[in-house]
Amino acid sequence: MAFSNLTVGAFGPRITLADGTVWANDYVERPLVTMGPAGAPLALYLGMARGGGGYDGHTCNWPQLFCTGAAGERCGPTV
Repeated sequence: MAFSNLTVGAFGPRITLADGTVWANDYVERPLVTMGPAGAPLALYLGMARGGGGYDGHTCNWPQLFCTGAAGERCGPTV
């Protein structure tokens, strides 16, 4: 599997959760995709901060599983 679609735009510092609330960040950086043994993407990890302090604010790592489309699967920014 190759990730080479250059038409995908950059992501911004705002994440809209499934319940409609918005998580607003000062910055988002360090995207990392973890790949499974068969070469399929498993999860996306991002470093981010919020609270108005930039690097001195509240920082966290945001892990997010990729959706597979399996029946009954729960996935998205609230899982």
